[in-house]
Amino acid sequence: MRVLEELSKEAGVFAWEWGWVVNPKADRSGWRWEFGKCRNADLRKILAKMRQKNARGCDIYLRPVCSKNEDSIIQYPFFVLDDVDEAKAREIANTNRALVVKTSTEGGCQVWIFTRENLTRTQRLVVQQHYQKKIGSDVGAVSGVQFSRAPCFKNYKRGGQWVNVVGWPRGDRLSVAHLLQPITKDVVESAVREAPRGATPPVPSPRKSDCDCSSQSEADFAWCVRQLKNGVQQKEIVARLAQTAGRKGRHAEGYAVRTVAAAARFSVC
Repeated sequence: MRVLEELSKEAGVFAWEWGWVVNPKADRSGWRWEFGKCRNADLRKILAKMRQKNARGCDIYLRPVCSKNEDSIIQYPFFVLDDVDEAKAREIANTNRALVVKTSTEGGCQVWIFTRENLTRTQRLVVQQHYQKKIGSDVGAVSGVQFSRAPCFKNYKRGGQWVNVVGWPRGDRLSVAHLLQPITKDVVESAVREAPRGATPPVPSPRKSDCDCSSQSEADFAWCVRQLKNGVQQKEIVARLAQTAGRKGRHAEGYAVRTVAAAARFSVC
């Protein structure tokens, strides 16, 4: 509860959107996303529901509520970087106002960086892409509206590891004014061209309009499951995924091996 209260205060969030991946072991209708919303006043109630979902094996995600418009009219003073090395994440938090959430014992972190400027969805995308290139974080998590893992829940993709906060906001807010050139059609088209699509389709979603809010990692997992069901050998899937997972940098091969192994376990359930 404290984490969400801190995020709500720092990012000016008045309501949250939740996403959870339904555990196919508990629901034979298959692997799928479900979504919900709540205002800050209802956080305690929704947290109880999310704990129940998490206890049943569902991975829990969240994001500040945003407009359905292409360029959200709701502006927030923050952006998120995903899959940041823990040492680098702590370094960012030491010099900037940021919340660091460790999503796995392997060291991957999500960093909520709070800014002096309020950012639209498109502006967050541009800022995320700029810092992703500098830091080497997940290039698949730069949509401006993607979900992040909810802190204090288990990450079942990593075998039930806890997602914990390892760094609280302390420093000064980061100014990104130098990156906020007028958002023109050319800027948006350039950002879209630079966002790699890879060989994996979007994560299955009950609502087509929500496809851009789920993570590329989940899309990779779903793609691997389909390849295994189609009879493709694991070694070939690992090689192909590592090639399209350039956003993982030097960790691409290890990421591919873990994702295919998880997909193989899922496929035999």
